[in-house]
Amino acid sequence: ALDIALDKRVELQRAQDRVDNALRKSRIAKKNLLPDFNMVMDYERAGTSEAFRDSTKLDEDNWRVALFGGTSFPRSTEKAALQQCLLGVKTARLGLSQERDDIERQVRAQLNALKESENTIKIREEQRRTAEGKLALSQIKFRYEMANNFDVIESENELARAKVDLVTAKTDYIVGIYRLRSSLGTLVQ
Repeated sequence: ALDIALDKRVELQRAQDRVDNALRKSRIAKKNLLPDFNMVMDYERAGTSEAFRDSTKLDEDNWRVALFGGTSFPRSTEKAALQQCLLGVKTARLGLSQERDDIERQVRAQLNALKESENTIKIREEQRRTAEGKLALSQIKFRYEMANNFDVIESENELARAKVDLVTAKTDYIVGIYRLRSSLGTLVQ
């Protein structure tokens, strides 16, 4: 059940997305610490001559390569941004861990509630059987004038309460199943 919940819950996927986003931001912040370098390359083919007809012959190759760079040595703004991003990563990881723990707690609580509902159903069925036995006994006693009709009515009321309690326990169990499916992330499929 825990594996299903950890695989299906949207909240956990969102928390993982927050961690991934924080990691992406921290990688960008690390790259911002590097100095800026630009390399410019240029190629030109040219020709010169005193006579115009000879100037169309391109016989000279001109290559140019330039490297430009710039940085500020303290880079305190970028360092602060990196530290803030790293703190964001830690916060997102803690949020993911907390979300996982919350999901596990919810699933365990729902499983325990279902077990309790099963036990309650068994108890209510036993109470119903006992109430049926009491009713049968009070009816027999009433036939032989060993009890009055109030004893029979009381036994009937007890049986009716036992039946209502049993139906309530079964309803709680069904609702518990849906709550478990909700905590597993499989309620709507």
